Amino acid sequence: MIENLNDLKNYTDARARRTPGIAAHVELHEPGIGADALSRLSALNLPPVYERCLRTFNLFGISLGYFSLWPDSIRSGNMSEALLQAAAGNFRGAHEATHAGLLIVAQEESNLVCVARSNDIKPDTVTLLDVMRSPTVERHCIATDFEKFLLLAGNLNDIGLRYEEDASQGMDQMDQCCRYFGCTTEQSAYWLSKAEELLL
Repeated sequence: MIENLNDLKNYTDARARRTPGIAAHVELHEPGIGADALSRLSALNLPPVYERCLRTFNLFGISLGYFSLWPDSIRSGNMSEALLQAAAGNFRGAHEATHAGLLIVAQEESNLVCVARSNDIKPDTVTLLDVMRSPTVERHCIATDFEKFLLLAGNLNDIGLRYEEDASQGMDQMDQCCRYFGCTTEQSAYWLSKAEELLL
């Protein structure tokens, strides 16, 4: 199991070595954005765990399984520019995110992965805004903070690759991950459904 950010870094390093053609898009690099870039983001009220992850890794242009770890509707620039543009965006779901006090930080295809801002009652909570599966934008809480989101996404990717021939064992592994990271019933349902899509 990928239990912490160091494990995740080692996992993406190994993936990059196995698939050098896409290494630039899958390998987490340290450090992340610096103090000057963070100061430009002060108006966004970055929550503390997400800000720490931003300082640790350069997430711009990096994918982890299903997920783009930046608002990938923004294809040029850098992470701070992407966050600012996403916050001011007019694409589907952006208005709902702003209205709910959420900051768009990543994507699952066209779905928006958001964190609750530092001034929210539950800062750092990760919410998926599903803009693909119904005419209305649906909200799903998928992790208690962005670090846990990264670790769950990393484990999902690893499980999908390792258990292609043993779906039952893979689902059990994903369930164990959800329990290990203290997922709620709603959060577990989301990650298990993603594992089911990969394995079954």
